[in-house]
Amino acid sequence: MILDDKNSLADALTDVRKAYRLLWAYQKRVFDVVRLIVSEFDDMGFYYWQTMHADRPCNSGTNPLARWTWDMLPMLEASYLFLPSGVDRNSTMPGTWMLEVHVESDSGFEDPHDGTEPNPEQFKDAALSKSKVSIYAWYCTGQTNLNWFTNVWSSLDWPENEQGGVVEYVDPPFKIFGRTLDLSALPSKESVSIAAAMFRIDASAALEASLE
Repeated sequence: MILDDKNSLADALTDVRKAYRLLWAYQKRVFDVVRLIVSEFDDMGFYYWQTMHADRPCNSGTNPLARWTWDMLPMLEASYLFLPSGVDRNSTMPGTWMLEVHVESDSGFEDPHDGTEPNPEQFKDAALSKSKVSIYAWYCTGQTNLNWFTNVWSSLDWPENEQGGVVEYVDPPFKIFGRTLDLSALPSKESVSIAAAMFRIDASAALEASLE
């Protein structure tokens, strides 16, 4: 942000401070939504999280000035993975499953795929974009003994049907059921809980499994 006019810069910095406070409120709400979704399932424990649009924030021994600015905004798009208590992260056994909650804060984000950092000025209009949350159930159908993150989540694609679809794989043997929801359609705790409960029922039926 480079502005020559002193007053314009002061006004812009005021907007930045307001934006940070708004971003805090949004990210707190996202965390609450994720917690509510996970609470619909019994005894789930946090397993892993991964950003999708850039790298996760660098550690204190890495120079952040040499990285993309997007690395410092990890909640733009991220997945949060959860496993039932007692499930071995390195042993994908038949009948075991993993829950994923994927948050896409701005569907207008566009990666030029040429190695350069995505430029917000080239994104789709924010008013025409959406903020979405997707829920996925990853269900193991055969003996594999693989790592859930490295060999499964990182290797297989989500279902393409956002309304609620299943994709099935033979190697490794997995079924994945997913559904995408518009965050604007989840204004209350009750609406989130209802959506999560419906997902659990529909995913259980589609995967022919009991996802409690």
